[in-house]
Amino acid sequence: MRIINLIDNLSPVNFGIWNAALATAPTLEEQYNCLSYVWYPALEKEPELPSVQKRAFSILSPTSLKQALLEGNFSPANTLIVSHGCWQFPTRWGHALHRMGYKWIMVPHGMLEPWSMQQKRFKKWLYFSLLERRLLAKADVIRAVGTPEFNNLQKMLSAKVALIPNGIPSLHQPLLEKPTSPRHFLFMARLHHKKGLLPMVQAWLKSSLANNNLYLLTIAGPDDGELPELKALLASSGATNIQYVGAVYGEDKEVLLQRSHFYLLPSFSEGFPTSLLEAMQYGLIPLMTPGCNFPEALQAELAIAITPEEATILKGLNQAAKLSSGDLNNWGQKAAAFVNQNYNLNHIAELQYKLYRAMLEK
Repeated sequence: MRIINLIDNLSPVNFGIWNAALATAPTLEEQYNCLSYVWYPALEKEPELPSVQKRAFSILSPTSLKQALLEGNFSPANTLIVSHGCWQFPTRWGHALHRMGYKWIMVPHGMLEPWSMQQKRFKKWLYFSLLERRLLAKADVIRAVGTPEFNNLQKMLSAKVALIPNGIPSLHQPLLEKPTSPRHFLFMARLHHKKGLLPMVQAWLKSSLANNNLYLLTIAGPDDGELPELKALLASSGATNIQYVGAVYGEDKEVLLQRSHFYLLPSFSEGFPTSLLEAMQYGLIPLMTPGCNFPEALQAELAIAITPEEATILKGLNQAAKLSSGDLNNWGQKAAAFVNQNYNLNHIAELQYKLYRAMLEK
């Protein structure tokens, strides 16, 4: 079995989508002999992707698409198409390949969620009404990555919707004992308006945690428009216990997660962020919004509920600061166990393979 993933952007600011899209590729190959490919517009600097065969396109055209199919000896009998995201070439190419006889799964990754659809509202709704909805109706399956998205897509689209959440691999090493001081709060996401970064920082500055050496806020992630405002806010505030460390990957990311106690994600809207799963797996207590599309964590009382507004983030920070060391440890262990049980990458890969096999056997 062969899977062609269509992704419009493999840059760091789109890491959440392409990382989630390709995370199961090693498991699919090792356990199910299912080979994964990724097709995308060419970049100057491309990430390393284990167990994925990459093909960059300098020209996106029907001719280049047909040439790639011919050179790779792909066939509708053994190949599925999975497109990731809306508004760009993946939807159009997914539809074009579907017309050639290939089965097509489309994954919006939260781009059709209500808040996201309100951004550039007129342009999106016009394009959606005239083209995107019509193309998506042709997809064999629309995959939702979270329960709220599943419910929204069922109301929004006439196509079949399947729920397969994102997942993360098991840790290769045991959790280390976290330092008792300072209590470390982590924000790790791209610096974009929808992540609620600036209200979060403003809440921190008004809290009892600000300029208190018993607490530390680390902001990590590539800039996607908010960095100039963040720097200006930090410079004018004179904050002494907020640090911005840029984008982190690999061992640097693991070290940051190992020593952190709380994970802040005050997003207006998400698909289903794997960063939340990673943080909980490392024993972090999340402060998260309904827009994070992870109601299961809130229902299990494993997260502190906030909204993307300064007042509720401030309340959540104060609640977190009052937790005892014993509460921190117990809560973190429960969060890690919950993620390992329900969102292990082996389980997610099995769900994907069952869907893929059923589609090819039709």
